[in-house]
Order: sequence, then C-alpha cells, then structure tokens
Amino acid sequence: MAAVYPLTIDQGETLRLSMIYATPAVDPATTPTPIDLSGAVARMQIREKYGSPVLVEITTENHGVTITGPAGQIDLVLTDVQTDAIGVKEGSTRPRTSAVYDLEITLLSGDVKRVVEGQITINPNVTRATP
Repeated sequence: MAAVYPLTIDQGETLRLSMIYATPAVDPATTPTPIDLSGAVARMQIREKYGSPVLVEITTENHGVTITGPAGQIDLVLTDVQTDAIGVKEGSTRPRTSAVYDLEITLLSGDVKRVVEGQITINPNVTRATP
C-alpha cells in the first residue's frame, strides 16, 4: 500500500524532495529498514485529476528521479519550468491550484510498487519570464 503524502508546490520554483523507501516499523520503538532499490527504475506523473492528461512526468531516465539503491533513498527534482507548467491551465485566465500525483518503482525483479501518492496544492506565481 502506498503512503499518502500531500504536496505543496510553489509554481515556477524548483522542488526537491527526498524519501527513504523502507519496511514499515511494526513497533514504534523500532527503526524501519530501508529496502534495497539497486537496479530499480521509477516514474512520477502529475495530472490535474485522475484520468486526465499528464502535466509533468519525471523518471529515472529523464533524471528527475534518482535512486540510491542499498539505502532505499529516492530523490525527486521538479524544475522551475516543470512546476510552472503544472500551474498553467490551458484556455483559462485562472491558474490551476490543485493536482494529483503518484510515484511508482519497478524493482529489479519486475515487480511494480506504488511508493507514494497524494493531492497537490499549487501556489500560483505572479512573476513570469519576459519574452
């Protein structure tokens, strides 16, 4: 089962997020054990709502997702251009203020795991690049 983690994205700003994929701790006094992600690949998609077109996709292939295998560490980077695109609502003068996302990992075994998912709150920006 994927962890549910709401994100807040400031449109037009670089977003960096790190997480550790680990076995859940059964007892609060124990430390979760990182899952070895060696050889795994990952992708994260952001959409306005479930089933709508992809607004932004980051992957291990396009270097938006970096995996540190044995440590179970997953680092995500959305560029300022990508977060800017998330807030633009085509054909509207009003910015998009929410979206949904999930992050899937394909392990070396071929198993696919949804690691995290959730709602995104988008804080629109006013400052734009001038042509």
